[in-house]
Amino acid sequence: MLLFRVWLKSRKEEEIKKLTKLTYSQALTEIEKIVQIIESQEVDVDDLTDKVKRASELIIFCRNKLRGTEEEINKLFDEKGLKAE
Repeated sequence: MLLFRVWLKSRKEEEIKKLTKLTYSQALTEIEKIVQIIESQEVDVDDLTDKVKRASELIIFCRNKLRGTEEEINKLFDEKGLKAE
């Protein structure tokens, strides 16, 4: 059981590293590919859960990236005394 936990933790760390290396555009492209596969019904039922899980991870990544960008822009506007719309 301990070996499984160690393996699972290292696997999660690998997934996090992969996500942090992604750009927003790369993540969006991958989401679009997953959606196409699911909509075309080409995905095997055994792989469906993995595809949906990956898509949800990518969506969270994109959402966080957008929020971070918005915060940075607002901060820049505040520093310059401008109003962000």
